[in-house]
Amino acid sequence: MVIGIILFVLAIGGAVVAVGTSVTVGQLQQNFTDEGPIAKDSDLYNKTILDAVKQAIEDVNGLDSLTLQTLYRHYGISLLNGISGIDFTTKDFYTAPIKDILDDLSIVVNSFTLDDVSKLADINFSDYNLPILDDNLDNNVKSAIDNIMGSLNGDISVRKIKDNFGIDIGVEDNKLIATLQDVALSAFGAVVNAITLDKLLEVDSDTFIPKGENLVYQKVDKYEEVSKSDLANANYAPALGVETYISGAIDTDNDGTTDKLVEKELRYVKKTVKGENGEKNEKYVVDNSCYAEGFSADENETTFYRHVQYVVATSTSNNAASLYIVAYANRIATIDGTKYTLVSKGFVPLTDITFSQTPDTKDNKLNV
Repeated sequence: MVIGIILFVLAIGGAVVAVGTSVTVGQLQQNFTDEGPIAKDSDLYNKTILDAVKQAIEDVNGLDSLTLQTLYRHYGISLLNGISGIDFTTKDFYTAPIKDILDDLSIVVNSFTLDDVSKLADINFSDYNLPILDDNLDNNVKSAIDNIMGSLNGDISVRKIKDNFGIDIGVEDNKLIATLQDVALSAFGAVVNAITLDKLLEVDSDTFIPKGENLVYQKVDKYEEVSKSDLANANYAPALGVETYISGAIDTDNDGTTDKLVEKELRYVKKTVKGENGEKNEKYVVDNSCYAEGFSADENETTFYRHVQYVVATSTSNNAASLYIVAYANRIATIDGTKYTLVSKGFVPLTDITFSQTPDTKDNKLNV
């Protein structure tokens, strides 16, 4: 009788050992459900029950270095890989030791993007019609907050108000606003003191061109990458024919009032934007952040572009209607002793110039 009981116990023990050393966790799960919580691509799914227990003990002993990635690989719990459509496997905290995460939860917070937050909170930020939110959806929470708050600093301009917050102050309908749209609001007063009427209105004035050889230009519409050396050069002077903007004004005669506008090269970056039909397109958008205080060309990772609008023509034999020449108004801009310069009227169509006699032409020059 006693021997029979002993043999029965040993048989049960032997069966348990046999099951523990031969049956895998995956096989055991399939006996109960087709949709088990343990993923088939995990180590646990193909481990025997005994090996699974050993693995769990090892993980507990190595708790200081245990990560979510390790837990998923060992145990295949899908929750560890993401929730609410958010993929944890691309986040920094996925490979960070759990002990470190518990000590510093910013590792988790800074791994989530604004788009992740919208999914967790079931909020569609696009419903707010604020471009600055759409632009920061792929940035982590800290960067997104920094960018949003940074857009409200003293460097905010009319263009930034429109681009970031979708508020149109009437740039298309008002030449004054259009001319000053890139001026920081903090510099508005100084610029208004120095601005001249020809910047705001189509002032009727005589047109002059210098006597002698004059280069002839043609209109283009192209963008060129700004080199690192140009980005680092605080005194960079825009080339003729490149789009510029009014950035501020200075006092040249030390009378306490600004009297000269400061113009800089307008800079652009490539940006993917959504059209009215929802399709995404890449376009160039104004971004003068490379002029910001503290900007470092060495640390910069953004590619900036300049917008070239006029280039020297290859030949004056081109259609005259497509050629331009730099002209001047009958107003003195600067005086230096016996020398002076006239106010530039910019590029004027060659067909708008009346010559007393036909000028000599050679290559890309007119000799007046």
